[in-house]
Amino acid sequence: MMMHLPQHWPYIAAAYALTLGSALILSITTVMRLRRAKKRLSLIESQTRHRERTQA
Repeated sequence: MMMHLPQHWPYIAAAYALTLGSALILSITTVMRLRRAKKRLSLIESQTRHRERTQA
């Protein structure tokens, strides 16, 4: 006797796949935005330090 899966399993699998895929995409974009923001912050801080040294 062969066991058959209920008809709703593909929908459950698709829901999990979409959830995990969305979380992965959001995580990757968040990491990229954080890195970009850190680079911009370090640039602004270095410019500020340079101005403070030249004005002192």
